[in-house]
Amino acid sequence: MSEPRRAHSRFYRVRARLEAMAVEPGPRGWFLEFLVFGFKQGWACLFGALMLALLLATHLFWPDDAPLHRYDAITIGAILIQLSMLAFRLETPKEAIVILLFHIVGTVMELFKTAAGSWQYPEASLLHIGAVPLFSGFMYAAVGSYIARVWRIFDFRYTHYPPAWTSYALAAAIYVNFFAHHWLPDIRWLLFAATALLFWRCQVWFRPLHIHRRMPLLLGWALVALFIWFAENIGTFARAWTYPNQESGWQMVGIAKLGSWYLLMIISFVLVSLVQRPRVPGAPGRKAAPFLDPEAGWIVTIDNHALTVTGPEGETGACPPSDICSIAIETNDSGPWGIDLWWHFLGADNQVRLTSPQGAAGEDRVMDWVTALPGFDHAKMTAAMRSTEKARFVIWQQESASAERPVE
Repeated sequence: MSEPRRAHSRFYRVRARLEAMAVEPGPRGWFLEFLVFGFKQGWACLFGALMLALLLATHLFWPDDAPLHRYDAITIGAILIQLSMLAFRLETPKEAIVILLFHIVGTVMELFKTAAGSWQYPEASLLHIGAVPLFSGFMYAAVGSYIARVWRIFDFRYTHYPPAWTSYALAAAIYVNFFAHHWLPDIRWLLFAATALLFWRCQVWFRPLHIHRRMPLLLGWALVALFIWFAENIGTFARAWTYPNQESGWQMVGIAKLGSWYLLMIISFVLVSLVQRPRVPGAPGRKAAPFLDPEAGWIVTIDNHALTVTGPEGETGACPPSDICSIAIETNDSGPWGIDLWWHFLGADNQVRLTSPQGAAGEDRVMDWVTALPGFDHAKMTAAMRSTEKARFVIWQQESASAERPVE
């Protein structure tokens, strides 16, 4: 089987390792799940957190007489953050495409809103379009980055999700109203009502660790809008931009802005849904476009009779689990677009019987089987997940008939 190109971030290894951990029932298990939930949320917020840190750092430490304007330094810093996240595989190509889309949508809105006097950028810059410094698009991109990453990391699923065309129409109406309300009546209350009508039954299912939990999607949007409002207060405190009532000195952004962020959340969510199609609980991962998510074209399954690997072109290999005598992980130093981790299942002759890439659909069940084998080496698997160079890690070797352990 030919090797596909890799599109998962490096965090995928860490996440897979965390999700393979055994969890005790009761308070200790709940606490571990809460910690993993917080860790995943922090990872999903990475781009936005780095942008906020950049705004604060330049506000506090950038010299007033520096030859480079502060806004231009922020723009350059934002570009370097983006390039670094791609170079170090902290972000996938799919997420980069989402960020670009949000950058364009956000910049168009910024050009209009600053011209209308809704807010302003009080400092000078060379890297700008009209009155809008180029870093502004990255602030919208941070929202898109978060939604795309949290959707993937928590394996979002939905029940009672409305027809796709209705969500597209709602998002388009919200976007138009952001512009049109300057001349025509503001219909945001109608838009809130339409949102409630379409999504009031919709539940989002998310997987912090092993089990999918659920919450109303409308509540999830509200919580994210609240945190964006907190971030906006940090941004205006750092004078990255200011509202008219902040010209004489900083004060908190009015709580009414939560409504605007809630509506923007809906636009953001629908844009991400163009790339991450909503799925119902229990549905297998969709086959993504090869240049976005190639591992989705690979499928690995296991039962008591066979371990089976199906490649992207439909080629299939299989062998009984009892024939597997050792399991190895091979890593390499591929660049951001190269696959850098392979699972090898070897027979008694030490020859590879089956090979699959990290990220193949269905690998969670195989991971459960592997980690439950007597003698499985957690330390070596952890080292493999952290490796960024060419190396081979034997994570399990058969000492007896342990591979015949039934698949649960």
